[in-house]
Amino acid sequence: MNILIANTQEFNPLIGGVERVSTLLTHELVKLGYNVYFLAYHKSPFSKPYKPPVTQFFLPNINEISSQENIDFFLKIIKEKKIDIVLNQAGNIVDFSNLCMKVKESSSIKLLSALHINPDFKLKQLQVDAKTTIHNFYHPKFIRRKILYFSRKKKIFNYYKKFYNKLYNESDKIVLLSERYYSVFSKFVEPITDDKLVAIPNPNTLYPDDKDLINKEKIILYVGRLDYAHKRPDRIITIWNSLEKEFPEWSLKIVGDGPYLSHLRKKVNALHLKNVEFLGFVNPLEYYSQASILCMTSNIEGWPLVLNEALCFGTIPFAFTSFESIYDILDDGKTGYLIKPYDLKTYTNQLRLLMSDENKLYSMAQNAITSSNRFDKKKIIDKWINLFNE
Repeated sequence: MNILIANTQEFNPLIGGVERVSTLLTHELVKLGYNVYFLAYHKSPFSKPYKPPVTQFFLPNINEISSQENIDFFLKIIKEKKIDIVLNQAGNIVDFSNLCMKVKESSSIKLLSALHINPDFKLKQLQVDAKTTIHNFYHPKFIRRKILYFSRKKKIFNYYKKFYNKLYNESDKIVLLSERYYSVFSKFVEPITDDKLVAIPNPNTLYPDDKDLINKEKIILYVGRLDYAHKRPDRIITIWNSLEKEFPEWSLKIVGDGPYLSHLRKKVNALHLKNVEFLGFVNPLEYYSQASILCMTSNIEGWPLVLNEALCFGTIPFAFTSFESIYDILDDGKTGYLIKPYDLKTYTNQLRLLMSDENKLYSMAQNAITSSNRFDKKKIIDKWINLFNE
């Protein structure tokens, strides 16, 4: 079987969860005798040199995704490599998915469209943005902003309803990250049958050399892209500002890069924080091995790979309950902590309590490692193989 995995961004496993999952999946498929290829729209400005596990192609026209030039190039790869299945790993990206659908119309491939995000993420993001607007009914801008909010909400819903209906009808399968997203996706698509929807969670992609919890250090870890709209890493700086003086033996390490990095550095300097380290895009394995706690502060997610990774290393995760799949991943108070969006006071207080309790840290780390076995890569790869064979 010949499989082409397509994405907007290059498949560098150090720059994102989708890329890391795709690379892991490819390694395992190649071992089993599948022929796999990568196709990407562009390179990341934050990428560093790496060697992909298989041949990686780039679309020639970077100015217009659905250009005839890109369609022809895409079809050429399908013909030359005798592709059976195209796995679109950017199913939520409208322009790129439209390209994949146009290619399907002119070929005999099967198209699997994967959404690595909550299907209504744009609406959730709008709700988050609305919370920063004025809430005083007597303020002259209140009514105008509320009217604009509901107008934008309707516009976004109708836009994605049209797109998701097209994606659903023209894809052979829609791959979601959790069965909890079936009902979310079905808000946009009518009629819908569950047999066209498949739920495959993200697997563990990093494994420790050993599971020694004794040598865990007093480190809080943030791993992720440094952007404001989705990830909101500024929140961990705000939280850390309330804790650093109280816990001078602890430190905050930030693994990742992105457009918000300079702002974060300025914020750290303005607050005169000492125990904060920016590490850039590096393999996080070493830091999961060291850190006791992982903090995620995103507005919205699909199935964050960093939570799988943290559990696997006995690094206790904190996350907001701002996306449905979080309840598949963490058991509140046992394997991690679930915080109401976006309650920084509770987040900080819960961190304070855990940082002060070594016995709790140790027992939760053990629970986390046991829990991570649910997402063992073999179990998840088997789901993908079953889907390809079907």
